[in-house]
Amino acid sequence: MSKSSAQSVVSPARTPEQLAAERLVGIDILRGLAVLAVVMNHTPHYAMGGFRENPWFFPALLMDYGYLGVSLFVLISGFCIHRRAAIKATTTGQYSLNWIDFWKKRFWRLYPPYFVAMLLSIVCSCMLLDNRSDLLKSIVPDIAVHLLLVHNLTERYAGGLGNAAFWSLGMEEQLYLFYFLLFLMISRKSQLFGTLVAAITTVIWRVSTTTLTPFYGLGCWGLWPFQFWLHWALGALAVDAYFGNARLPRWCSSLKACVVAGAIGMLSNTLTFIFFNKTSLASRIDLNAWSGHTQDISNMGELGFAVAFFCLLNWFIRADKNHFVIRNGLSQFFAVIGKISYSIYLVHLPVIFALQKYLPFGNSPTDWVLRMLIYVSFALTAGAFFYVAVERWFLVGRCPNFWRLGKPGMSVVR
Repeated sequence: MSKSSAQSVVSPARTPEQLAAERLVGIDILRGLAVLAVVMNHTPHYAMGGFRENPWFFPALLMDYGYLGVSLFVLISGFCIHRRAAIKATTTGQYSLNWIDFWKKRFWRLYPPYFVAMLLSIVCSCMLLDNRSDLLKSIVPDIAVHLLLVHNLTERYAGGLGNAAFWSLGMEEQLYLFYFLLFLMISRKSQLFGTLVAAITTVIWRVSTTTLTPFYGLGCWGLWPFQFWLHWALGALAVDAYFGNARLPRWCSSLKACVVAGAIGMLSNTLTFIFFNKTSLASRIDLNAWSGHTQDISNMGELGFAVAFFCLLNWFIRADKNHFVIRNGLSQFFAVIGKISYSIYLVHLPVIFALQKYLPFGNSPTDWVLRMLIYVSFALTAGAFFYVAVERWFLVGRCPNFWRLGKPGMSVVR
């Protein structure tokens, strides 16, 4: 992005505080897409039979890739967290950040809703699980590692408290710690240098994870922050380019590049290999010869999605600036979902578990449609209620005065 384009984004009449308060609808749209992908992935969506018997076979297959919504969330997180520092660099010529203020805002913005969601998850698990005694046996250490946000580093508790979605919250909190190192590299060297170090670290970690073995209760190496540092750094690079602090090649905001990188990621994904192994194609190209390497290939191939999401993010924020992609009703719907995406992410799994127990469906194509419509709708609705009851009070990133009249404040970052 050139300086002239940056000047159109950063008007001299607007202060850094005003720029930081400006909400980018394109970011909300991407958040909405990401959380819907995760919710649909966690909703039971297997279509019984093959594609010849079940019309929902391929839609169900695509939902298996919904876990990649977390990768998109991490990229958006890097964009939003680095945004204030990028604005400072644009308006003052140098990067600066009040780290004490940064951590205070992060704590009050994210931790109280997370704590309430933890309590709700424990209550729901005790009510829904038949083997609740197993949960209660390890409840104290499970709660402890979740309170410290290190549960994703452990083999036993990464999916604990009856809400496995919490693992990514610990991982993102640890990426905030890495932001200090990334910030130093960006401010003292360059944005490109910081992104390159994050890329090398991520590649080395992903190559090593398949050979590492758990020790001292640690494990789940794919849930550690090193696995996603490149995603986060690319988000930071995108916001620096948006405000004119870095220059990117044109392909970085191209939908064609997004499709190509996404296709590479999908073709090298373990889920794709599993599907091909069930078809006649497996014997023709001898997929069995690759069976011992599919996890390694998939682990690296997922970086293709990181590049794809990076291109998509750059395209969306440019489209947001030009206002041509945010006018239609569908985009506005995704934007609304994006604004409450944190609440939806926190509570959607207990809601789905409750529906599975008290409102089960069969395996027919009609039941598949009803399950998806009802379960997803309930998960989104529960997220909206949680947003109104809990999250909105902490949007300003400080302890709220609940007795104060008026509307709670708003913030642009999650």
